[in-house]
Amino acid sequence: MRMLSFLPSLLLGGAPRRSQTPRKPLRASADEALADAVAWIVAHGGCYADPERLELYGHAPFALEPFPFPKREYDRLVALQPHFNALVDAVARDAAWLDETLAPAAKADAFTRRLLELRETCDSPQKASLGLLRSDYMLDAPGGDMEDGSGRALQVELNTIASSFGCLS
Repeated sequence: MRMLSFLPSLLLGGAPRRSQTPRKPLRASADEALADAVAWIVAHGGCYADPERLELYGHAPFALEPFPFPKREYDRLVALQPHFNALVDAVARDAAWLDETLAPAAKADAFTRRLLELRETCDSPQKASLGLLRSDYMLDAPGGDMEDGSGRALQVELNTIASSFGCLS
């Protein structure tokens, strides 16, 4: 979302805005701004084929305006991320645990079965590794207003395989 939060000013040829003052919503030229933003995202690799009709393409979802996110929650998530990374790394290195835990899924799922088969062919420990991890969160504000800072971020996914749309990171 970092790139997309200053997308409209970039489209107009300006530098990214780093102002602390709240932005006014795009009202008068929302249609033009949306068309420019879609053109930009398509031109910079944010497309995917429609699975039903391969001759059609869509663009990755994006926000035309920044979404308010409580700083307290952002700071909490930044502090937690190294712990999630360490957990994923430890799990990935425990071959016996992976085999035992994923064996039932591998019986029914070809993708999981193939991953376990590939893991068995790697008999020497890696000397180096690189984790490309993405954690996805949704802001939950039960009984409150997300814009007042009372929302709490809840993790909905920790993605270790898909690295699509890296251009949006």
